[in-house]
This record gives sequence, structure tokens and C-alpha cells, in this order.
Amino acid sequence: MGKRGFTLIEILVVIAIIGILSATAVRAYNFYRQRSTGAEASVIIKNLLEHEIMYFLENDEYFPAPGDILEVYKAGTTLHNGAPSATVIQDITDALNVEISVRHNLDFQIRNFPDNTLQIWIIAPFAIFNTFPNDRIGAQMDKSGKITWL
Repeated sequence: MGKRGFTLIEILVVIAIIGILSATAVRAYNFYRQRSTGAEASVIIKNLLEHEIMYFLENDEYFPAPGDILEVYKAGTTLHNGAPSATVIQDITDALNVEISVRHNLDFQIRNFPDNTLQIWIIAPFAIFNTFPNDRIGAQMDKSGKITWL
């Protein structure tokens, strides 16, 4: 009679191989997820900067008004001056003619200082870049349109 089934050693070897392969796959998945989120953040901030320039050319100031801060956290979970973030998102969409996608984990902050210097920050809940700080990307634009990456 022939041997039926598998030995305990054979089963343990198969489980070990599957464990090693799955650990490698999860690590690679997290790496590519971070890279795609970083690329998305870069595209969004460049898009916001372009629309801020167009807004400045029409109104001689950046949006929001000098001295104001607009914050959008994780699809509208925070408040800004008593208004839901959905209202803030709509204000940004109406003023800049740009759509902000909130179906992800990125946080947005647009700050216009009293001297009409604009800062835009996009923050992720995990590291997306190999720089410091590695969980965010930021840019600052002055009245002359000069952009400084933060």
C-alpha cells in the first residue's frame, strides 16, 4: 500500500514558505501604497498652487483671505470656524475652480498669512517621502508668485 496524506514536516515547510511569501508581499504592498500616496499628494499640491496663481491674478490676493486658515481633515471630520469641512471643501471648490478629492487619508491645510504669503500643506497618516518631515509635503508662495518647497 502506498503512503496517504502529508507528513507533519511537509505541512510545516509549506506553511513556512507561504508565511515568507506573504510577509514579502505585505511589505511590498505598503511600500507601493506609500509611493502612490506621495505621488497623489504631489499632484494635488501642484494643482492647488496653479489654481491659487489664477485666483491671485484675478483678485490681487490668495484664497482664503489674508490671515485665514482652511483645514480639511480626513474627508470632513473636523470643524473650521463652526462650519463642517464639507462647507470648507465647497468654498475651496467655488473659489479656486478645483475639486479636492476627499476619498483618501490626506489632510489639507491652506494658510494665507497677513502679508499675503500662502502656505499649502498636505499631510498623510504615514511616511510618504524619504525626507524630513516624511509624512507631508508643503509649499509656500509669496506675492510675486515665487514658490518655495517646504
